[in-house]
Amino acid sequence: MKTVRIKIIISIILFITAFSLGSGSFSSYGVDFFLGIARIREFILFISLLLLYQVISHIKWFEKLNLIRRLQYFGLGSILIFLWVMLSKSREFFPSLDREITFITIRSFPDLLNIISVYIFLAIIFAMLILIKESIFIQQRKYTTRNYKILMFLLFLFIFLSIWLHGSAIRSDASYDLGSFGIFKTIVYSILFLYFFINGLRCKWIHYLNKHQKLIILFIGSLITPLLFIIIFNVNPLVQKYGIVIGNSVKTLFLFYGTYSVMSLLGILFQLPSAGIMDRRMKDLNLLKNMSASIGSVLDINELMSKSTSLTKDIVNADFTLMELKKDDNYVLQGWNGISRTQAETIPSKFFSRMREVLENNKNSIFINDYSQDQRVKAIRYKEIHIGSMLATFITIKNEKLGVLYAVSRNKFAFMEDSIGIFCSVADQVAVALKNLELFNITLEQQVYKEELRVAHEAQMRLLPQKLLPVKEVEIEGMTLTANEVGGDLYDYYLVGENRLDIVIGDVSGKGAFAAFNMAELKGVLQALAPHFKSPKEILTETNEFIRNNFKRDMFTTMIYAVYFFKEKQLRFVRAGHTPLYYLTKNKLNWLEPNGLGLGLAEKKKFNSSLEEKRITLKADDTVFFHTDGIEEARNNKGEEFGEQMLTDTLSELVVLNVKAGEIIDHVFKRVNDFTTGTSVHDDMSMVVLKIKN
Repeated sequence: MKTVRIKIIISIILFITAFSLGSGSFSSYGVDFFLGIARIREFILFISLLLLYQVISHIKWFEKLNLIRRLQYFGLGSILIFLWVMLSKSREFFPSLDREITFITIRSFPDLLNIISVYIFLAIIFAMLILIKESIFIQQRKYTTRNYKILMFLLFLFIFLSIWLHGSAIRSDASYDLGSFGIFKTIVYSILFLYFFINGLRCKWIHYLNKHQKLIILFIGSLITPLLFIIIFNVNPLVQKYGIVIGNSVKTLFLFYGTYSVMSLLGILFQLPSAGIMDRRMKDLNLLKNMSASIGSVLDINELMSKSTSLTKDIVNADFTLMELKKDDNYVLQGWNGISRTQAETIPSKFFSRMREVLENNKNSIFINDYSQDQRVKAIRYKEIHIGSMLATFITIKNEKLGVLYAVSRNKFAFMEDSIGIFCSVADQVAVALKNLELFNITLEQQVYKEELRVAHEAQMRLLPQKLLPVKEVEIEGMTLTANEVGGDLYDYYLVGENRLDIVIGDVSGKGAFAAFNMAELKGVLQALAPHFKSPKEILTETNEFIRNNFKRDMFTTMIYAVYFFKEKQLRFVRAGHTPLYYLTKNKLNWLEPNGLGLGLAEKKKFNSSLEEKRITLKADDTVFFHTDGIEEARNNKGEEFGEQMLTDTLSELVVLNVKAGEIIDHVFKRVNDFTTGTSVHDDMSMVVLKIKN
C-alpha cells in the first residue's frame, strides 16, 4: 500500500513537471534545443503514465467487482469521457498553445487545474482498461496472460517509439498522421492491432449472462460503442496539444476499447438464438443444486417424497411426476406431484410393472418423445391420464434399486435429448437422499437403543448392593463387569434378621437387556422369599417354581445361595449348577462343589432332590470366594481361556496373606485384566468375597 502511494505521488509530480517545461523563452537556443526539451517532456510523461497504469492495475477493488458491475462501470467511464470530450470542444477548456512548440506551459492556477483534469481523464481511461482486463481473464487459458502482456508491451513500445521517430510532430505545424512515424513504427502498430483482435476474442463472460442480461447489454452496448468511436474521431485534436505520449495513448486505447466492444456485441448476437436453451440449462443445474441441499436434510419419508417429486417436476418441466419405492420385493407408489392422490392411486399396478420391464430392457432408463407411437410401450396404455411424452428411470445407488422415478408431459416432444441426463442426475440425488434417510433411521434406532441400554445399565447397577452392611463380624465385598451395557449376572447380600446374612450369586442364561430384566426380577423374588425360609435349599426350590411358571422354558439360571449365621459362624449353601465355591483358610484352599441342577431346568421334586445343601464352620480370617463363569472363560488375544487352574493359582497366592475382601477382588480382577489385555470382555464377570473377622 505504501509503494502504491509513492508511485501515484511520483506520477502526479512528473506529470505536472512535464507541463511546466513548456515555454517560448527557449527560442533563442535554436530548434534542436527545443526538440531536445520536447523529448524530455515526452519521456517524463511516458514514465508518469506508466506509473499511473501500474498503480491502477494493482487496485484490488477491480477484482472484487462482479461481471455486471464491471460492464456498468465501463459504460459509465465511456459516458464520462464522451461528455468530457464534448465539453472540451464547445468551450475554451484548454490553455492556449505555445507558438513554437506544440506543448502547454503552466502560467496560471487555471492552467494547473486543466492539467490535473487531463490526469484524471487519463486515470479514468486506464481504469477502463483494467475493467476490460478483468473481463478478458474470465475462464483464462494457458496463453491468456501472455497475450495480454504482449498487448501492453506493444502499446507502451508504440508510445515510446513515437517519441524517437516522430520528432517533427512536436512542432505546431507538423502532421500528426501515422504515415510520418516511420516504417518500423507502422509495423509495431500493425502487430498491436493484431493483438487487439486476439484479446478481443476473449469474451467468455458472455456465457455467464442469461438471455435477459444479454439483451440489456446488447441494447446498452449498441449505444456505448458509437460513443467510443465518436471519442476516437474527436479526441485526437484535443489531446494532441498535450504531446505525442498522451495523444497516442488515448487514441490507441480507445481503438482497443472500440474493437473489444464490437467483438463483444457480435458474440452476444451469435449466442442470442441459443440463449433461451442455455438459460433453461442453467436453471436446471441451479434447481438440481438446490435439490441436493433441499432434500439432503429431510428426515421424514413423506416430506422427502413430496419435495423430490415437486423439484423433479420443475427441473424437467413435466406436467406431473410419480415415484415408486421398493419395499422388500415389491414396489409401492409413494409420491406424486401435478396430479391428485385419487388420480395417482387409480393407476393400475400392471402399468407400473410393465414400465419396469421396459426399463430393465433399456438399461434402467427410458426417454419417450411420442408415447402413442413408441413401440417399446405400445402394450402399455392408460386412457384415464393422457401421456404425450415420458421420462423414467430406476432410482439406484451402488447397483441397489431403491425405486422408480417417472416424469410425464401431456404434450408430445416436450423433453429434449439431454433431458434424460438431467433426469437421471435427479434420480441419483433422490437415491442419495433415500439412503441418507435410511442410515439416519438406523443411526437413530441405534442411539435410542444405546440410550435404553444406558438407562438399563444404571438401573441394573442400582440393584446391586450400594453400601457396606452394618456388621462387625465379617467383611463382604462384591463387583460385576458386564460384557455389554447390561448383563445377566446377579449378586447380592442382605441381612435377614440380626443373626443372618444371605449371599447370592447367579448367572442368568443369555446376555443383554433380556437377561438383565430376568436378573432384576429374580432379585426381587429372592429377597421376598428369604424372610420366610431358613434353608437356602428351600429358597431355591421355591425360586425354581417361580421360574418354571413365569419364565420361558428355554430360560435357566445357575446360582449359589448361601446363608451365614453370625452366632454359630456357620455357612449353609446350595449350588444350582453354578461354578464351585472357593474356601480359603490360613493354610489351605478348598474347592467346594455340591450337587445341584440349574434353576428352571427341572420340575420341583426333581430339582429339590438334586440340590445338596452343604454346611461349613468358619473361623477368623477364613475367606469364601463366590464367582461366575465369566472369570474362568475370559480369553486373551490367542483365544486361550483364563481357566480354573489360573484362578486357583491366583487365589492360592492369597492363602498365606492376610488381605481384606476388597483386596482379593482387586487382585483377581487385575490378573484377569492383564491376561485379557487387547481383547474385549467375552462374558459378564462377577465376584463376591466373604471374610470372617472374629
